Amino acid sequence: MNYSSLKSMRAAAVAALVAASAVVAGSAHADTWDGAYFGFQFGAATTDLKDNDAAGLAGLQVGRDWQVGDWVMGVGLDASAMNGKTLGDDFKALGRLKVRGGYDFGRTLLYATTGASYGDHNVLGQDLGYFVGIGVEHKLTENWSISGEIAQHNFGNYNGSGKLEPTVATLGVNFRF
Repeated sequence: MNYSSLKSMRAAAVAALVAASAVVAGSAHADTWDGAYFGFQFGAATTDLKDNDAAGLAGLQVGRDWQVGDWVMGVGLDASAMNGKTLGDDFKALGRLKVRGGYDFGRTLLYATTGASYGDHNVLGQDLGYFVGIGVEHKLTENWSISGEIAQHNFGNYNGSGKLEPTVATLGVNFRF
């Protein structure tokens, strides 16, 4: 599967998730995290390998949250382009399909997240892994929120080339509906 096919599949998945969430969700209210969101994120990734450079990343995110009492559960998808050196060559993309669960502190949500991650490396090719992380999201208004997240990824023996476990830190801005 080539990169453009994966890019098309990601775009279709994002569009489907947004459309389905809009139909099911209605609007998010200021007093609840229930609803859909989309936005952008930027950040950096570093690996556990010696002599590596940090990679910058920027991308899009989309998801849907459900609230029961003070507890929030959600699913999300993000895709980021990367610019930087890892394993001596450019790591060009990172995508994640994730679930999250957390506690509502009013306008602030503290959560844990996990899921599947996809990496695309110029030399080593594409591989799948998983990640675990923590994050916080804060509502600025009824519809706008900012977020911060840090996640440890594990790609294991990345296509037989060695252990690759990047730590990724992101900041994001979301429109909630």
